[in-house]
Amino acid sequence: MLRIGESLPAVNLDLVAEPSKGSKEIPPPPPTPKEITTWEFFKGLRERVEKKYPELRPTKRREKPYWISFLTSVRGILVTASFCKDRREYGLPGPHLRVELWIDTGQKDRNKEILDSLHSSKNQIEEELGERLVWERMDDRRASRIAVYKPGSIQDPEQHLEELKEWAVEEVAKLHKVFNPRLLQVAGRG
Repeated sequence: MLRIGESLPAVNLDLVAEPSKGSKEIPPPPPTPKEITTWEFFKGLRERVEKKYPELRPTKRREKPYWISFLTSVRGILVTASFCKDRREYGLPGPHLRVELWIDTGQKDRNKEILDSLHSSKNQIEEELGERLVWERMDDRRASRIAVYKPGSIQDPEQHLEELKEWAVEEVAKLHKVFNPRLLQVAGRG
C-alpha cells in the first residue's frame, strides 16, 4: 500500500506483463467484396448527385462510405441514402435502398415536433413528390425519418445497382427540393 502525505492508502500495482518489443500491430482484415461494392456504390452516387445537382451540398466525404448524406438549410436534418434490411413494420419485406429526410437536431422532443409539423402537410408533400412516403416517428429513438424505399440490395446484379443509383439521385433531389423550404418554416435555420 502507498500513501502520499495525508491521502488515503492506495494499492501499489506493479507491471507484470507488457507487449514484447518485437510485437507488431495486427493489421485489419482486408475488405470484403460486399464492402468494396458498397463503397463504390455510394462514391458513384455522390459523384452523380454532385454532377447533376451541384446546388446540393454533401456532408464530409467519407473514404469508405456505407451511406451518403446531403445538407439541408437546418442543422441536424439531412437527406440521406442508405441500404437497409427488412422493414416489415412498414409493409416492406426484404432489403431496400432508402432515401430519407433524417431528422436529428440533438433534441428528441424537437425532432418529434418537426416531424409532426411536416406530417400535418403530408398529403400536399406526397402530391408534390408524386409518391407515398413512410413517416417514421420512432418514439423509442431520438431521431425521426421520412423515407421512400426501393427494393434492392448491394448484392444485386450490376444492372440493378445502376437502376438503384439513378433512382436515388432523383429521390435525393426531390426530397431536398420539397422539404428544404418547409424545414425553414418549421425549424428555422439551425
